[in-house]
Amino acid sequence: METYLGRLLHSHSYRTPSAFRDQTVLVLGAGPSGKDIAADLVPEAKKVYLSHNNDPVAYETPDIVEEVPGIRQLHGSFAELLDGRRVEPDVLLMATGYRYSFPFLSKKCHPVVRKEHIEHLHKFIVDIQHPSLYFIGLNKDGLSFPQYHLQAEYAAACIAGVFKQKSREEMLNEYDAMYKKLVTDKKREAMFYHCLDLYQWDYHEQLSTESRVPNLDQGLEKLYWHVVDRREFSFSDFKTAVYRINDDKTSFKSLYEPDENVEQQKTLDLSKQ
Repeated sequence: METYLGRLLHSHSYRTPSAFRDQTVLVLGAGPSGKDIAADLVPEAKKVYLSHNNDPVAYETPDIVEEVPGIRQLHGSFAELLDGRRVEPDVLLMATGYRYSFPFLSKKCHPVVRKEHIEHLHKFIVDIQHPSLYFIGLNKDGLSFPQYHLQAEYAAACIAGVFKQKSREEMLNEYDAMYKKLVTDKKREAMFYHCLDLYQWDYHEQLSTESRVPNLDQGLEKLYWHVVDRREFSFSDFKTAVYRINDDKTSFKSLYEPDENVEQQKTLDLSKQ
């Protein structure tokens, strides 16, 4: 990194594509942030390299976006890729994820973070060793902010005594079972404990039931999958679509989708699925 002469920044610092007008940008990492930023850069950048070692993205990308292997080394203004090719980006944008850090917590109550996995959290929220300490928003994928809302409701209900908190032994048993379900049984690395995948919908139901608050609207779940599907064939502009959850809460309406082949007033009714 020290020898690279171009501009270097993390995806955390990315704000607007206009800052990269007519520049060549190498986006390192093809997770959600990397793919979203690469798509966002299309109207402004001269060239976008999406550098990663995963399977190719499952959808067609615009001409200015080129998938390339990961980086072997940086030297001067060049990035040498794993296939031996050398490219010269103006900007190296690191979309390589985040690390959990809690510098504001005392060592007495600091959670154990090992391999980007926060250990001993009940429901991904309650610190089992310090059960009056709650963490909101640690999971990395899925319907993020609505999920965080339910987590906050759960913590508030626990504090208010809406339900009796389980014993530490019970919480540890549930934590161990969840770790087995999400990591061990799937033969994944520990960091994937915080990636709920399809389990997120059962998780939302558990939080809402125990907290005695309404669960997320069914229409929101259907909209989530609709947007995931749209990204497969609308890489550069799927985020410009506008939707509304219908009054029945089980369906949504598309007010605008940037694709002539998609009906502009499309309603999907979950109650009929």
